[in-house]
Amino acid sequence: MSNCNNYTTTGTQVCACQQEEQPGACSARPPQNACGCAQQTAADTAVAQTDETNNCACRDSLATALRLLCSGDLAGLVDFNRFAFIGRNFLIGTYRTCPCGETGVYDNLADTLTGSFNRFTPCSCDLIDISGTVYDDTPLANPDLVSTLFTTLSDNLDGTTGTEGVVTALTALADRLDPASANFRADLQAAFLPLLGGCSCPQVTVDEVSLCALSAIAFDAAGSGTVQEANYQALKQILLQMLRPKCPPPCPPCTPPKPQPCQIPCGCKNTGILASLDRCGMVQALSLTAGPLLLTDATLLGAIGSALILANDAARRIYYVCAEDVEFIG
Repeated sequence: MSNCNNYTTTGTQVCACQQEEQPGACSARPPQNACGCAQQTAADTAVAQTDETNNCACRDSLATALRLLCSGDLAGLVDFNRFAFIGRNFLIGTYRTCPCGETGVYDNLADTLTGSFNRFTPCSCDLIDISGTVYDDTPLANPDLVSTLFTTLSDNLDGTTGTEGVVTALTALADRLDPASANFRADLQAAFLPLLGGCSCPQVTVDEVSLCALSAIAFDAAGSGTVQEANYQALKQILLQMLRPKCPPPCPPCTPPKPQPCQIPCGCKNTGILASLDRCGMVQALSLTAGPLLLTDATLLGAIGSALILANDAARRIYYVCAEDVEFIG
């Protein structure tokens, strides 16, 4: 019987799903030999179903990488509420930024990741339970830059004859657009951000994502300040030892984890996205992304094979959506 619990994850919380009969779920760290290397099981070596042949290029690899975070050494170092899930057309828990002028090591994601990795979805090889805000892939300016923009304008206008009123207005506006200010107004920020590019849809909540649809996953170390730095360094070193171990003689090099083909336990029916939409044949409201299409609270009428049939009462519109192209659902 499954023992799956959806915990509220924090920086010190262990991985959120432990399902005894499902190899794809979080489990104990594999046994080690005398050299401290993880012992390879038959499932590790006899990979009959590889990523390249199951028409889902990185599903098993991503699942294996996520399972690493379930080990006792890593679980307390990861903040499971600071994840980002990057699909081909949409992102959850982050938005793309414009890293113009950046130097050194950087990415094009928001400074703070806000998605959550909750658990491996029971009875599924394809899905994980997540939560977070939906963004499209158009770069979005950092909200802090909006305040900086008007502060800079007011600084440069300061002292110019006849502009006292303009300086005062811009300074007040910059203060209201600063998220850290007591006078911050979210409605003003919401009005300015679309002018800078990007489209977020915070009213859309998602519950699951298909591993087959993900191009990347990002996450932060737990804590803040010096605590986060220490956790990050420990996280990095443990992953490095797992992936590129240095075993002193006479021990042979350890073997890094290998992707394991997902196997559904007895009594479970795995049909990926379609399985998660099975609600005893009842009509239901559904939000989803599929390629560039974003649907919110559409009515799921049913399915013909892998084609979902949905209706939009407001627009009086019908949609046929390929289930295999659905990335996020809520």
